[in-house]
Amino acid sequence: MLIAWWPWGSKRHDTGTFRRWRLSAGAPACGGAFIISFLIISGWGAVHLRERFQWLLPMAAVATALGLTASALPWRNSQDSKDIVTRHFLDSSNLVGAALAIAATIMLHPPPLVAHPMIWKFALGGLVFTSWVNLEWLAQRRSGASLPLALWLIFGGLSMVFLHSALANFSLMAASLSAVMGAILIVALLNTQLNLSHGAMYVLAMLLAALLVIGLLYKPRPSVCYGLIAIAPAMLWLGEISAVNRLKSWHAVIVRMVLVAIPVAIAVAVTMQIEAAEEISGR
Repeated sequence: MLIAWWPWGSKRHDTGTFRRWRLSAGAPACGGAFIISFLIISGWGAVHLRERFQWLLPMAAVATALGLTASALPWRNSQDSKDIVTRHFLDSSNLVGAALAIAATIMLHPPPLVAHPMIWKFALGGLVFTSWVNLEWLAQRRSGASLPLALWLIFGGLSMVFLHSALANFSLMAASLSAVMGAILIVALLNTQLNLSHGAMYVLAMLLAALLVIGLLYKPRPSVCYGLIAIAPAMLWLGEISAVNRLKSWHAVIVRMVLVAIPVAIAVAVTMQIEAAEEISGR
């Protein structure tokens, strides 16, 4: 990402083939970093997929491949079209988004004792697609530090939720994604033209949704916390209203981060409260 988005000092580099190459760097950067972190956390034996949560590994690999595919396909920026139908629903990348959701549905393997496993599989597919649509639209609208910073908060909050739910491995996985977003944030500070659309969002949407659903399958008690983390990215739309857009750039970034931090902070606080209550009751 640093090489692709190095501040070259000329806006002409952000058009045509060069811009497409820059955008294609997002998927392997995010997906590759997660895969390496996953293997470090779970061990190289994870490639054998003996545990159900280890299917996160092929999910990340497939999302990375689809992200690279999407960056190579012809696409139009959301700001270049006149109506919302042409703008969003007729873009070829939506076919890749649908493939992402189908892949997630196929690769989820709920534990044997879970009731209605197909509902869980379709729920993950739906969450992956809606998360991708939300994040992709946001990424197309706004370049720079806002989205990496928001995702750094979201994955960091999810890591805390897992930590206080006694899911240490999941906590480390979410923390690795938070670290990736922190590194991308640094690159965004060097080059405010950095954009995560058309590639990276396939990986991030897949992993955010998969971690939420698989975490809920393994530890269902703080279900409201997973829901709060899931809606946190959508809070960024409140930061797109005209009143916020009229603020100075960094003031607007702060407002957007506060909006995202509200559900994340509530989720972490509720999880910690549940953990403390369980410790008191001797569970």
